[in-house]
Amino acid sequence: MSSDVESIFENDDAKESGSRLIEAVEQWAVNESKGEGEHLTGFGVVITDSIVNLEKLTSNDCEKHAPLINAVEKATDFVNSQHHRFDKQIDDLHSKFKKEIDELDLKIVSDKQAFKSYLHALMYSEEYFYLGKKLNHLLETIKAKKNYKSQ
Repeated sequence: MSSDVESIFENDDAKESGSRLIEAVEQWAVNESKGEGEHLTGFGVVITDSIVNLEKLTSNDCEKHAPLINAVEKATDFVNSQHHRFDKQIDDLHSKFKKEIDELDLKIVSDKQAFKSYLHALMYSEEYFYLGKKLNHLLETIKAKKNYKSQ
């Protein structure tokens, strides 16, 4: 291709369209990150589910859109705190059930509701762990790009 022919992938219209999309995503992400509790979990799921691949942001985009990075960081912090909460619940319940199970030689656990709670905590801990890993990876990537551009 000659130097006077501009690629459609690199032309100004494509760049401007991309900039408008990033601004819209940033506004949406900032709004979503204002939520609390499970709303932040839902936001974390969406931003790691490749509907919008934030890892594709350039260093320049990351530097210009700090509120977007802050929104991702808030979701990441919440998801990690939930993982730790469920891990602690598992540890607490594990001690209780280990003793009961040992004593009963795998017979029926006497406190079925607490055992159900233990199983739910196991499931949620795993889910938050994997979501947290994805969010941590995303956050590290976009922060590194931001910091790379800043230097």
